[in-house]
Amino acid sequence: MSLRSFRRTLEASSAPRRSAHLAVASHGVFAEAANAVLAASEAERIIVTDTIPPLRVTVPGLQSRLVQVSTAGLFAEAIRRLHRDGSIVELLDN
Repeated sequence: MSLRSFRRTLEASSAPRRSAHLAVASHGVFAEAANAVLAASEAERIIVTDTIPPLRVTVPGLQSRLVQVSTAGLFAEAIRRLHRDGSIVELLDN
């Protein structure tokens, strides 16, 4: 679901307004209109993993709201478990 469609869904619902707004995605696949859509959003923070570089987020005000979370530790642990016949399922369950 895109941020734009999520916003429309929230606006159409009876969900209470919150003072802090976050936009969170596992992969920040920002479309060409990302700058305009994100600038129009009320998201104080836009949180994504570092799996895809946010190259299309070019507006300085948006860049300061963007937080990238590292996936390096998770991938390193998954590789370690694979080499030692450990459980990936247990890693993801925790």
